[in-house]
Amino acid sequence: MVDPESFDEGLPQAIPLTASTQPGPGGPAWLSGASKTTNSSASAPTPIVGAKHALLDNEAHVLPLGSEQNPEKQAQKLAEAPREQVAALVEKTKGDEREEKGEDAEGTVVEGIEDDKLWAMMRRFNVQVNHTLSPPTKLPPGEPDLRMSSLPDVPFNSDVLRSNGERIFATAGIWAIYSSREMMRLMSWDVQERRRTGCFCAAYFIAAYFSMVIPLIMGLLIALTTFPRSRKFLFPPIPPPAGVPASATDPTNKKGDESQLAGVGDPIEHRSKAEQIEQQAWEFTNTIQRFGMRVVIGGKGSGHQGNGEVGKKESKDEDENGADSEEREAVQDEIDGKELSEKQKRKLKAKLAREKRDAVVGNIAKGVQDGAGQAADMFECFANALSPPSYYPPNQARAKIAGALWVPILLIFAVVPAHWWAQIASFAFGAGFFGQPILIRAANKFVELVPDWRDLLDIRNSLLSQVPTNAQLVLYISRAAEAEYNPLPAPPAAPTATDTKNELSKTGIDDEAGDELVNEKTATGDDPDDEEKPSVTHKVAAKGTRKILSGLRLVAKKAATFRGDVQISDTRQKVGNKVDRILYQSRAKDDFTADSYPAKLDGTSGHLVISHYEGVTPTLTFEPLRHPETPAFTESIVDLVEVKKGGVFIARAVLGWAAAINIEGTSLELRFKSHIERKLDGIGKGEDPHEETHEGRLWEFSHVARRDQLFLRLISIGGQQWETL
Repeated sequence: MVDPESFDEGLPQAIPLTASTQPGPGGPAWLSGASKTTNSSASAPTPIVGAKHALLDNEAHVLPLGSEQNPEKQAQKLAEAPREQVAALVEKTKGDEREEKGEDAEGTVVEGIEDDKLWAMMRRFNVQVNHTLSPPTKLPPGEPDLRMSSLPDVPFNSDVLRSNGERIFATAGIWAIYSSREMMRLMSWDVQERRRTGCFCAAYFIAAYFSMVIPLIMGLLIALTTFPRSRKFLFPPIPPPAGVPASATDPTNKKGDESQLAGVGDPIEHRSKAEQIEQQAWEFTNTIQRFGMRVVIGGKGSGHQGNGEVGKKESKDEDENGADSEEREAVQDEIDGKELSEKQKRKLKAKLAREKRDAVVGNIAKGVQDGAGQAADMFECFANALSPPSYYPPNQARAKIAGALWVPILLIFAVVPAHWWAQIASFAFGAGFFGQPILIRAANKFVELVPDWRDLLDIRNSLLSQVPTNAQLVLYISRAAEAEYNPLPAPPAAPTATDTKNELSKTGIDDEAGDELVNEKTATGDDPDDEEKPSVTHKVAAKGTRKILSGLRLVAKKAATFRGDVQISDTRQKVGNKVDRILYQSRAKDDFTADSYPAKLDGTSGHLVISHYEGVTPTLTFEPLRHPETPAFTESIVDLVEVKKGGVFIARAVLGWAAAINIEGTSLELRFKSHIERKLDGIGKGEDPHEETHEGRLWEFSHVARRDQLFLRLISIGGQQWETL
C-alpha cells in the first residue's frame, strides 16, 4: 500500500492569497477585498487560495474510467503515474462527489473553486478575451470591468463568435438538457421515483383545483433560487455507479461522460463535470463550423480594421446602410468627376455597391456576435448568482432575483382572477394594433427624456449587479494572485485525446475527402454493381491523383506557415522549414518561468521580462538575446492601455484550411500612454467617449511563447480597468 500522505510531496505549493487583496480601483465591494459576511455578522477575511491538499486514496477503483479506456490499462498506468497527476485526478473525483452531496467546493489552487472548473474557466478566458482597452468607454460605477466595448467600427471576429457560441451552449444548452431530463425523470414513474413523482402530482392537481398552478410554480422557483439546499432535496441526484464519472447532463448518472466525438487521451484520465461541459461545448461549435465557410476559416481582412486596430480610437459616422460616409463621399466625388469615362464610372458605382453590401453583411455578423456575447454574459452571471463562489456574498443576487421576478408574478397570479387576464390581453392587443402613432410618439419622447434607458434596463446593472461573468471571475482571481506576487500557473490542457481533437479541427481537404475525389475520378463505370476490377491505367491515375492532393496540401502548409507569425493549434509541431526557423522565428529558448517569455521585436530575438516585486513599480522589459544587459525598451505596466493578440490573415488562414491544419497567431501588440496623456484623453468621458487625443507608444512583438499566460498577467498587474473589443 502507498502512503497517501506521500502524495503531498509532489503537489505544488498553494498561492498564499487572501480576500484582503486590493485587485484594482473602482470595482465593486467583492472585487476590492470585502470580507465574506453572512447576514449582518462580519467575519475575518476568508482565504481565497488556501493551503489545502487533497487527502488522497491510492486505490485504483477511486478513479472513474474515462471514455474509450480499458480498466486493466488504467490500473497499470495508475501504478506508473507521477504523484502529482494522481493527486489531481483524485481531487477531481472528490470535487464531483462534493457537488453531488451539496457540499461546499474546495480546490487546492483557489479555495471555493474546484481545480478542474478553474482550469476550464482559464482555458475559456484564453480563447474568449483577445483584445482589451483601458479605460472602459462605458462602465457603470461599482460594476466589474471587462465588459464588451461600446466603441463603433469594431470588425467582426469569427473566433469571438465561436467562443460566444461555446459559452451559450455551456450554460443555457446544458441547463436545457439537464432540466428536460429531470422532467423525464419525474414523468417516468420509475420505482425509485414514484414517491417523489406522486408528491409532485398531488401538489399540482391540488393547486389546479384552486387555480393556483402558476403561483405554485413561482413558489418552486423561489425555493430553488433562494435556498440551494432545496435543489438537492426536491431533485436529488443519483450517485454514479463505481467506475463511471459523474455526468454533467444526466441527473441519473447512468450515462457518464456523454461527449460524443473525442475520448480522453490517458488511461487514468476522466472528465469531470466542468470538463465535460467544456468538451461538449467545443464539439457543438465544431459541428456547426462545418456548415459555414466563413466561420470555419476565420482570420481577418488585410484592409482597414477601424477601432479593431491597436492605436488611437475615433468616433465614426456611418450612413443608414452602414457604409463609411467619408469613403462613400470620396467614391461619389470620383463618379461625379467629368474626367472619368463612362466605363470607369460604372466600375466605381459597382465598387460602391459592393462596399455597401459588405458593410451590411459585416454589421449583421457583428450584431450576431455582440448579441451572442451579451446573451452568454447574461447566462454566466445568472449561473454565478445562483451558485456563487464562496467569497461572494451568498444571498445578495439570489434574493434580488426572487424578490423582483418570482414574488411579483406569484402575488399577481394569486390575486388577479383568471378571466381578467383574457380581458387584459384583448385590450393590450387592441391598443398595440390601433394605437401605433401614439405609442411611437411616446417611445420617442421616452428616449429623449431617458437617453441611457438601455443601461437602466440592463439587468447586469440591477438584478445581476456586481455578479461576475466567468471571464471577470478569472481576471479577479489573477489580480488577487498578482497582488500577492504569486501569479496563477497556466492551465493544463483539457483531458482530450490530442490526435482526435486535431483531426476533428481540420476543415480542409482531408484524406477521406481526397479518397472520395480519387474514387470519383477513377470509377470504372456508372453501374454500382459492376464488380470488374479497375484497370492498370485507373490504378496509375488514382495513385497520381493522391500524390497531387498530398503535394498540394504540403505546398499549402509550407505557404501558410512560411515567414508567418503563426503556430499550429493544439500541437508542439514546428512550423516552417529550417531556414524559416533560423531567419524569421525567435531563437530564444523558453525556460517556462512566469516572468520570462521568448519573443521577437523588429526581427530581434529576446525575452519579454515582467518585473513585479513588492515596493517596486511593475515593468515590462524586452531583453535581446545577444545583449540582455541592454534592454531594447522598458515600460511601466501601469501605463498599459491596450493589449491585443494578433490573429491570422484570411489569405494565410485559407492556405491553412487547404492544408487541413489549424493555425493561430503568436503576435502581441501593446500600447502604452503616460499618466499625463491618460489625463488629457477623453476616452470614456465627456460628450464623445469614443475619441482619443493621443495615440501613445506602440510595440508589436512576434513569435511570443505562452502568449495567453503573458496576456493575462499584463492585464492583471497594473490595476487598470478594461473592456473587451
